[in-house]
Amino acid sequence: MSYNIDFGIPRYVRSKRRRRRRIKRHKKKYRMKKDFPTGFKLPVRATVYVPSTIRGTKYVGKKRFKARIGKVQKDLTKKFGGSTLSRGEGTYTFQHKKRGKRQIAHEKVGMLTLFTTPKKWQGNRKFMRKYLKKKRKEWGQESIGLEFEKPSSPHALYFIEKRKKK
Repeated sequence: MSYNIDFGIPRYVRSKRRRRRRIKRHKKKYRMKKDFPTGFKLPVRATVYVPSTIRGTKYVGKKRFKARIGKVQKDLTKKFGGSTLSRGEGTYTFQHKKRGKRQIAHEKVGMLTLFTTPKKWQGNRKFMRKYLKKKRKEWGQESIGLEFEKPSSPHALYFIEKRKKK
C-alpha cells in the first residue's frame, strides 16, 4: 500500500472519496423530477397464457409452440397496439381419463402481456373472450388462463373454460 506524503491518507481511500463525490454530483444532475412519469398512462393490464401442450400432457413441439405464440402475439398487437412475451414453466392438475384420478402436469407456457386503456379494453372485450374460446378449442385445452388487472378491480386470474352441460 502506498502513502501520499502530502495528505498522510492511503490513495485507495482518497479514490473512494472521489468516487462517492462524483456519484453524488451525477445523481444531483440527473435527479428525476417529482412529476415523473410525464407520458400517457395505460392502466389496464392483461396476460394471456399460451400452453405448449394438447389434451393434457402431450407436448406439441417447439415449432408448433412458437407458431402458437407468434399467432397470438400478432393478433393482440393488431387489436391493442402491442404485447410483451415472457416464457415460463407452469404446473396444473388434470383429470386422467384412463386412470380416473387427478394428476400433476408440467408444461412450458408463453405469457403475452398487453397494456391498454379502459376504453380500448371495453371495445375489444367481446373479441378477447371469443378469441380465447376459439384458441382453447383449437389447441385442445380444458381452459386457458387470462390474468387481468385494472385500477378499479383487483388483480385476478380468469380461466376461459368450456361451458358445462346442465
